[in-house]
Amino acid sequence: MVERLIRNQQIVSSILTVGLIVKEESMKTESQVQSEIKKTVESNPVVIYMKGTREAPQCGFSAATINALQSYNVPIHVVDILADMQAREGVKKFTNWPTIPQVFINGKFIGGCDIVTEMHENGELEPLIKEAVKS
Repeated sequence: MVERLIRNQQIVSSILTVGLIVKEESMKTESQVQSEIKKTVESNPVVIYMKGTREAPQCGFSAATINALQSYNVPIHVVDILADMQAREGVKKFTNWPTIPQVFINGKFIGGCDIVTEMHENGELEPLIKEAVKS
């Protein structure tokens, strides 16, 4: 019985060690995360870092923001920060802005829900998006 418990403990220990190694290998450095964010916002005309997906936003602010953006019928690159914790923290450092969602148009940080919604309502957002998609 004791031998069996020791063997089970060795198996659990091996599994935990392998899990930690896999996790370490999948972790990116902060520099890599920042580079990926930079590449994403510069190579897509309209980008939103949000909680959830365009089809299933996971917070009201993300839902309101993606709805405003989708009203222009343009391609939107969506990054689900709930599926990528490194992107979640990385984008906050990238913009020095503490909240999600975060919207980028033509490589430039525009803001979060309040700013994007206000710009959408007063007509300032449409020309930015149309120009970005045209480029």
